[in-house]
Amino acid sequence: MASGEILGRDDLVASLRRDLEVQSVGLTAERRMGKTSILTLLQELADDRTVVVYRDLEGIDSPSRFIENTLNDVLPHIGAGKRVREWLRDKYKVIGGMELRDITLPELGPRDWRRLLVEVFGMLGDDGKDFVLLCDELPLMVEKIRTRHGPTEAIDLLDLLREVRKAQPNVRMVLTGSIGLHHVLAKLRAEGNTNDPINDVLMVTVEPLAEADAVMLAKRLFFGESLIVPEPDAAAAALVASVDRIPFYIHHVVRGLRARASEPVTVERVDAVVDAAFTDPQDPWKLRYYDERIDSDFGARAPQVRTILDTISISQPAAFAALVNAVASRHQPASTEQEVHELLSLLAADHYVTLDRNGHWSFAYEIVGRAWRVRRSLG
Repeated sequence: MASGEILGRDDLVASLRRDLEVQSVGLTAERRMGKTSILTLLQELADDRTVVVYRDLEGIDSPSRFIENTLNDVLPHIGAGKRVREWLRDKYKVIGGMELRDITLPELGPRDWRRLLVEVFGMLGDDGKDFVLLCDELPLMVEKIRTRHGPTEAIDLLDLLREVRKAQPNVRMVLTGSIGLHHVLAKLRAEGNTNDPINDVLMVTVEPLAEADAVMLAKRLFFGESLIVPEPDAAAAALVASVDRIPFYIHHVVRGLRARASEPVTVERVDAVVDAAFTDPQDPWKLRYYDERIDSDFGARAPQVRTILDTISISQPAAFAALVNAVASRHQPASTEQEVHELLSLLAADHYVTLDRNGHWSFAYEIVGRAWRVRRSLG
């Protein structure tokens, strides 16, 4: 998607660019909020002094592969090609006649990859340019490394990246992922690692589009699909309200309306498309994900988490005492109040729930709460 096609993120991207002048940033958001679009804008709007490099880390399962991909990403942008080629040949005899974009490292031992990572980022620091590395799906990579190589390798990589950010003031990172890094860190803490490897990273929440931007997006999509919309203002307002101004769902509603393009778009038709998505067995909106991800994120505590969300979905806003009682009545041994607090904190970090000033809990987004009620048959 080109930057000109992305609506409503200019102010956020401008703010992120200012933040990145002084520190690295972590983007946290509910799924489908448009994090990839924001990364696209950061890359396209980079100035001449800054190199912005995007890397999807989901498929990487070892520190060696991470360093290998980082080398291939950044070397075309720095003026040290010959020096790096000779350096790698001397160290690992892996270059031969290959182009720098095709570097393949051997699987390195812990001591080797730690030293190499520091040296690679040291070269960036010596090059005189500013580098912003867009590290998409970092939590998935760390979790794969933890599973395959053990928690020590995973936490060591995170710790070394923090050291790099501290030692190289011209290197910044934007950390994002479809699963929260807090879940991976919780697993690492449970395995004895007490470090906080992202305490230097500014966490920024990506919110839904502003009302005006969401309405403009809906209207543009109506026009782009040549839909018949007698009252575009009313239809667009109803559409964005029904999906909490989340861009992904706005696109899906318009796609549903397009299926019967000869019929006028009304508020009633918009509501019908949204309602149908909750029960569609093909699940084109990927709403099952909100339930399915709980097992991997919460493990043995998944049943208690589902009880909490069931209770909130039926009687939101729900008092904390009601949630403690619901968990205690359904699960043995009973969870303590502190354990329920911890689960709610994790759910809030996952953007499932939000706490109001009266200490009551609700779903952060009504569309997620509605999907939960319908798919869990809670009425």
